[in-house]
Parts: sequence; C-alpha cells; structure tokens
Amino acid sequence: MAQVYRGKTSTIYRIEQFRGLNECADSESSLKSGEAAEMSNFRVTPEGHLRVRPGLTTAVNLGTATVRGLWTGFVAGEECTLAACGGTIWLVDLGAGTKISLGTMLDKPTTFFGFNGKVYILNGSQYFRWEGYGNVNAVIPYVPLVAVSTPPSGGGTLLERVNVLPGLRRQRFSPDGTSSKYCLAENLITQVTKITSNGNVIPSNLYTVNVTEGSVFFGSSVIPPLGENTVEIEYQKGSGHPELVTKQRFAETYNGATDTRVFLYGDASNRAIFSGLDEFGEPSAVYFPEMNEVQIDSANTPITAMIRHFDKLLAFKENGMWAITYGAVTLSDGTITGGFYVIPVNGEVGNSAPGQVRLVNNSPVSLHSGALYSWAVTGTRDERSAKRFSERVSKTLAGADLAAAVVIDDSFTQELCVHLGTSCVVYEYSSGTFYRYVGLPQITCGIAALGARYLGTSNGKIQKMSDANGSDNGVPIACSWQAGLRGFGREFAPKYSSGLWLRAKSEYGGLVSVSAEDEKVQSRQNLAILNSGEIQVVRLRLNIRKFKLARWTISTSSPAITVLGVDLALR
Repeated sequence: MAQVYRGKTSTIYRIEQFRGLNECADSESSLKSGEAAEMSNFRVTPEGHLRVRPGLTTAVNLGTATVRGLWTGFVAGEECTLAACGGTIWLVDLGAGTKISLGTMLDKPTTFFGFNGKVYILNGSQYFRWEGYGNVNAVIPYVPLVAVSTPPSGGGTLLERVNVLPGLRRQRFSPDGTSSKYCLAENLITQVTKITSNGNVIPSNLYTVNVTEGSVFFGSSVIPPLGENTVEIEYQKGSGHPELVTKQRFAETYNGATDTRVFLYGDASNRAIFSGLDEFGEPSAVYFPEMNEVQIDSANTPITAMIRHFDKLLAFKENGMWAITYGAVTLSDGTITGGFYVIPVNGEVGNSAPGQVRLVNNSPVSLHSGALYSWAVTGTRDERSAKRFSERVSKTLAGADLAAAVVIDDSFTQELCVHLGTSCVVYEYSSGTFYRYVGLPQITCGIAALGARYLGTSNGKIQKMSDANGSDNGVPIACSWQAGLRGFGREFAPKYSSGLWLRAKSEYGGLVSVSAEDEKVQSRQNLAILNSGEIQVVRLRLNIRKFKLARWTISTSSPAITVLGVDLALR
C-alpha cells in the first residue's frame, strides 16, 4: 500500500493498482503496494483492477471418459474443432454444443496437428488422418520410388530412400523391348504387389516372381516394349518399421525458414524423426525416410518438447536445450541434400512438461524444476539463454507435478495458463502479473478459440471459460485477495484503523466482504453491498486497535465484480 495523504490525525494508504500474487517475498511486510500474499480466483485486469475470474459452462458433453485431446484449425479450407474422448474422435461445434463421431482410436493421450490441408492424429500407438470428410483412418503411407531408369538387368539411378511406415517401394525400368527378366534393387523380397507398363496394370497371372533373387519374369505376351521409365514395379520387403512413427506422441513442423517437414518425438527416446518430400517435391506427413532422424545428446534421457523459433527448431530435454538448424549436406557420392545440425545451447535448464513448451511474445517458455523459464536463443551455447521469471508463484509451482501440466497460451487475453490438476497459475504477460485459479475440474487438455478458453476435463466435458459465465456451471466462484501482514512503515508503534473505503463495480449487484486481522489474530469483518452497474465507494468500519502488524482480505462469491481500489485510514 502506498501512502498518498497524511492529515493531522490520520494517514490514508491507497491501492490504485493491484499487482497480482507474490509468494516469494522474504516476509509479507516486504510486498509492494497492490501485491497479494494470498490470492485465488481473482484476475488482474489490464487496468490493474481485481475482477472475478471467468466462469465455466459445459460447451460440449462427450460422455464420462477423460478428454484426451483438443485441437482447432483448418482442414480442407474449413475451420474445425476435434476432440478425443472415450476412444472416439469427435468433430465438435463449440458454439452449438454438438458432436459428430469421426471413428475410433485407442483411448490414450492424443495429439492433433494440421499439415497440407489435413489433420493428423498421434496417440503413442496409432497414426491416423482426417481429410475433412468421412471418418478418421490409419494413414496410407507414401510408397517411395527407390530407383529410376533401371535396365532389365538391374541397377539404375537411386532416387528415394525407403519409407519406415510400410514395407513397400517402387522401382521404374526402361525396357529394351526384348528382355523378359527384370531384376529388382533388392533380393529376398516378400512379394510383388503391382506392375504397370505405360500406366496399364499387368495382371499377376502374366508374370512370375522369384522372391529369393528379387526378379520378375514376364510372359511372352506382355514383354514390355522399348521405352524410358515406362515399367513400374511395386514390391514389398518386410513390413517396415511403422513403430518408429506410431510410438511418437508429439509433432512440430520445421524446415529452416519454412514449415515443410514434420518432426515427430515423444517415444521416450532422445530421437526425433522427420518427414521427407515425395517424388514431386511436395511435403508429406506420410513419408518418413530411413535415417531421417536427429538424436539429441545422450540416449539415456528423452526429448520432452520441440518448438520452432524463427529459423531454428528448439529441442528440450529434462535438463538441457539444443537448437536444430537447417543446412546443405554433401553425401559421399557427391549428392547435395538438406540436413539438420544440432547445437547445444544450455546444459542445465530444460523442460519437465512433455509437449508443453509455448511461444509467448515470440519467446519460448518452458517449465523446469518448479519454475517457468523464458528463452532468448542465439546460435552458440550460452547458459544465460534461460531466464527464470516465476519467482512470485514459486511456492505453487514447486509443489506441483509439472510432468502432468497442461499449458495454454491465450494470445487474445495475453495470458499464459499453466493448469495443474484442479488449479491454474496464470501469467498475464502484457503487465507481467501472476494470479491463481482454484476449484477447477481436473483439466487434461485445452485450447484458446473464439475469444474464450475451452478445457477438456477428466469427466468427458469440454468446459468453456469466459467472462460471460458468472459461475462454474451454477456454482458460485469463491474469490479472495489478501494483503501481506505489514506495519505500514511504523512496525514499532501501535496503530489504530477505523476502517477503509472500497471502490468497486458490479454488473449484477452483489456482496464483497472485507476483513482485517492483526498480528494477534484478532479480526473484524464487514460487508459491502453493491448495486448493479454502478461504481460505488463504500466505507467499511473494521475498528482494529493497538496493532503493530495487520493484513486485509477482500473476498466475494458474487459474479462479475471488479474491485477498483482501496483507501485505508490509519492513525
């Protein structure tokens, strides 16, 4: 509280700007004017006033199972919202409260990401796709063209590497017009699945296959005529390694200055795999060539998050961060191709919340060891790249399970929300203010959309958090703001307070309780009755006497109340 007026017999201490929660002060008496030692369910407005937090209402009811994932974005040119709950992928309308089943997947934590007009879905066991119509389905892998301009005797020019998703590959031949035997690039194959000549499919009864030596024998009636790359043989060798993709949990897009490759990570290893381009040079989220991977530091610890930051891709582990850059790589045969270089940036601070690093005002923010860190990344190793900025909520974060945190960046309200089970730490980054929400449902996922936040819960609901809601599904929101125990610059002297003036506004009318407590835990309480729509100044007589230290608490359960300021009289 700041002293603004001193009369002959009394001093007025005024709060005009509330500054949020501060848990880290050495003592409550060292708090700045407007800071709270305890604060719950009040938010601080951009103008520095206290306001009852947004309330909750059920936007969509998906059943009783845990909501495993939420996503909003564009699919086939249309903005859509998808949810995973109870083993079903749902297309939901957040405004109308409706849902449409798009098919089933395993009931596991689910990640959605948009790419090339489609949405892809990961859950650590499956890799599905939705194209904007019909049902979700397992992805159809791209079949790479491994060699072209191959003579019937074999060889040719190597082109694309094998896709780890299927065991299929294609090879194009340039027929000489007379040969009936065509040699593939590999032996010990599983089967030949399709052959075309000049675009026409050759029936399987008109050729034979030697799987041991990897060759095809054409009957005399279908010997391919002379041509250049006119025969294409699709064949299978083994079943691939689809688990390299399906075990991944998270995705990030990056390719230097563009977003034309998908990086998948989260299989509890130090490896991330990345997609390739198809034969036409188009980005593909169903083509992951063998050896397209980056390994981050030691294999003993997994990657916990990746996020694009300008022209770099940042990779986090529990106790470190690395920057991945894109550049040209010259292969042993002289071929120049794209490659990725890993640069260590910080060997101490990393990220403890899998997949929860977010960009806040163009700076990555991670959760590590009971704290929030903001990152300023250069191209060299620098332990100063991570700046801890959450000291004011250090007690709350230190006791939380950060591995289960759900982080939502709401750029509309300029709030970074760290959901920790039934509570939430909020950082309002335009003013640098922290506050805390409690009494929420168990939050498992969430998005910011349509000017509100939508939160998936452990009981199958998508809850809308908005200022338009004055309660949590009809339950009043209990709010409290408590100043620190302080002596107002005269800790040595007994003081007397006859009360205070509360400046507040209510949209619907309501009650605000103000209580005072001294160091002897002697307390007084009074109620301010607010009328609807008016800014009021209410005098509350608390009458605490002969105290050296005292604190004041403001509380309410009425909706849509804004506390504009407090004037405290002392003598």
